[in-house]
Amino acid sequence: MIKIEYIPIGLVSPSKRNPRMIDEEKFSELKRSIRDNPEYFEARPILVNRGTGRIFAGNMRWRAAVDLGLEEVPVAYMDVDEDKERELMIRDNVNQGRWDVDILANEFDTLELFNWGLDIEGMLPTPAIKRMNFMIVCESMEERERVKEVLGIVTKKISYQEFIEKWESR
Repeated sequence: MIKIEYIPIGLVSPSKRNPRMIDEEKFSELKRSIRDNPEYFEARPILVNRGTGRIFAGNMRWRAAVDLGLEEVPVAYMDVDEDKERELMIRDNVNQGRWDVDILANEFDTLELFNWGLDIEGMLPTPAIKRMNFMIVCESMEERERVKEVLGIVTKKISYQEFIEKWESR
């Protein structure tokens, strides 16, 4: 069972690899929610990797708490390896927020994102989605290697802009 505890806000730090983005309006709403409904903040605590002290779920809630001047935040420490941390970071944000596509392209594998429930349809041009779905159902290593070569996204980490340029030039 995960135990929630209140700790000084400075004992944990946000992840630099967090791909979640939030606009000012939504950030203001988040701050208002935390200020007006502290029990909700406790019901959805910040998740922290016990080994690193790094936040992997709740980076925006932490940032909002800092802006609000809170001295303590509710956290749940978890013993997770880096792969599980990355997965939970995505799963925590699948249904909300905007994404930093450069971080997604450079820090995460497309197949991982798909398997963790991230709907990339709104982020990429429709032909790219069809090609990525093909990649997921490849029936041979030759097909998989060809898809890797065309996309250049699985074997080599590239920015979203590089991906679009590569896609459009094929």
